[in-house]
Amino acid sequence: MGLISFVKNAGAKIFGGSEAKPAPADQLHKELEKHGLDASNVKITVDGDKVHVTGLGLPSEMRDFIKDGTVKAFQLWSPYNEGWLSVYFAKGVLDKTVKNEVGASFDVPNLGKTTINKGNSINTQASLTTFDAKNIDEFHF
Repeated sequence: MGLISFVKNAGAKIFGGSEAKPAPADQLHKELEKHGLDASNVKITVDGDKVHVTGLGLPSEMRDFIKDGTVKAFQLWSPYNEGWLSVYFAKGVLDKTVKNEVGASFDVPNLGKTTINKGNSINTQASLTTFDAKNIDEFHF
């Protein structure tokens, strides 16, 4: 059972059925771990009668949860832009038109100027792309 399935399907049973008030966030976190679910990268907040669970998941795992309304949205950098950047960067390094060192900048057609960050990371855009019910089927991951 995955984390979201647990929260959606088992939470009410564990905490006293549909009439129960949400448990405090730390208790919910401990409950996830008790069931063998990795909760190390999970943030849980309780706001009145709503529990918000934030964490990491693969886009392919999130599609069904977006479609059934369990998850409203998630964010990533655009997979298409990241792919374009990766290919352009690799070709540039091979052709010696891109310097592979922290702080180096280069122009990527259709994306603009990109800089190699500390830790050798490169991102195509400053803001994230939001995936929700309106656009989830436009992406094939």
